[in-house]
Amino acid sequence: MRAVMRSFRRLALFVFASLGSLTSCQFSQGPIGPGVGKPIPASVKIPVGAEQSAYVQTHQILITFTVPQAASGSGTLTIAASTTAPFEAIPASPDVPNVVSPPGTPVCYVTLTTNGTATYDSFPTITYDLASAPSADTSFALNYTDPPDGVYLETIAGPVTASGAPPVVSFSATSFITAIPSSTPILPLTLTAGNAYSFALYEVPSS
Repeated sequence: MRAVMRSFRRLALFVFASLGSLTSCQFSQGPIGPGVGKPIPASVKIPVGAEQSAYVQTHQILITFTVPQAASGSGTLTIAASTTAPFEAIPASPDVPNVVSPPGTPVCYVTLTTNGTATYDSFPTITYDLASAPSADTSFALNYTDPPDGVYLETIAGPVTASGAPPVVSFSATSFITAIPSSTPILPLTLTAGNAYSFALYEVPSS
């Protein structure tokens, strides 16, 4: 009888341990992406080099940021998402060339920093999984900030509309413009240590 009870107790402990493991996997907080069962962080670090995708989130907006292969450089690239502007933009003014007012209402920012120097001959691909559906007359655009002043350049991608359920906004590498109105080329995109480079997503109401 005692042997039967010991066997039953071992079976019960095994079942409860299995259920606990399953529960912790199924009810992980935050969006689930690569590394199933783990929350997507607000920032990640990746090595400069080969093309790769990074996953970050802010305020339930899941962002897939695909970095192209670096033309040159080394070190670590930090990709951070936030709904707070990483720095204050200079207001648009005729006296400050290439600076424009933000095109609409800011949604979120993806900021890049590096501990070395990295040069890219093409833009990233950026996809946003939005937390809620925008209104039917809303589109989205990307602005880029140029260090060291945190200047908002002309809109470099968009406007585009969200699609799907949940709604997704996507900018392919080929959808970016390659030069600002003064014909100053944006590419190659060179990131240097000590500077922050930010892609700002904006809601643009239809005119």
